[in-house]
Amino acid sequence: MNPRKLAVLVILAAAIGSFFLFDLGQYLNLHTLKAQQAAIADRGGALLVSAAAGSGKTAVLTERAVQLITDPEQPVNADRLLIVT
Repeated sequence: MNPRKLAVLVILAAAIGSFFLFDLGQYLNLHTLKAQQAAIADRGGALLVSAAAGSGKTAVLTERAVQLITDPEQPVNADRLLIVT
C-alpha cells in the first residue's frame, strides 16, 4: 500500500473515531447498494448521508473521503473535508 494513502487512512480513522484502516472498496470487498455507491462517487460538493443505524453510513463516508483525497485527477486536501458521524 502507498505510504501516503496509509497515512491518510490512519488520519481519517482517528478523525472520525472509526477503525477503518484500509480502503474499504479495495480490501474488504464491501458490498454496497446503488445508493451507497452513488454517495461514494458523487463529486458535487456537500453531501448528507441519512440512513438507519447499522446501514453503513460511516463506511460510506470513510470510503468517500479516501476517494476524494486520493483522486488522481482532482485530489481534495484532507483539511478541506468536514465529516461528522
